[in-house]
Amino acid sequence: MSRSCRIAVNGHVHFVSGSGLRSEEIGISEDICIFFGFTADDGILLSRDIDELKLGVHKIQCVFREEGLPDELAVLNIIQKEARGRLHTLIVRGDEEEIRAVMSSVKPVFYELIPLSLEEIFITETEVAGYDIKKLILGE
Repeated sequence: MSRSCRIAVNGHVHFVSGSGLRSEEIGISEDICIFFGFTADDGILLSRDIDELKLGVHKIQCVFREEGLPDELAVLNIIQKEARGRLHTLIVRGDEEEIRAVMSSVKPVFYELIPLSLEEIFITETEVAGYDIKKLILGE
C-alpha cells in the first residue's frame, strides 16, 4: 500500500511517498515540486530539478520512407525505442536543437518532438537503470 505526506520544513514543502509509488503521486509531484528524487534499495536512482529533467529528455515520433532507423541516428543518445510499422517512437537524451538538426538531416517523412511528462521520464529512467517498473509502482 502506498502512502504519501507533505511536510513543511523551512518554508519548503517536501512530498514523500513510500512503498510502491502510484502513478497519480508522480503527477501530483510534477504539479507541486521543483526538485525530484527517487531512491531504490541500493541508493539514489535519480535526483534532479524537474525542469532540468524535462529539458534533457525528449520523445520523438517519426516516420521514414525505408524500414528501420537510418544509420545517421546513431549519433543520438537513444535510450529507448519502439516501432509500430514505420512509426518509430524514440526517447532521446540531449540538446533539443542538436536533436532537431540530426532529425532534419535524415529527411524523415514526418517527425515531431513531444514533451514527456514526469511520469514518462520516471519510467524511462528507472527502466534504463535496470529496474522493473511494475515492481516499483505496483509493489509486486
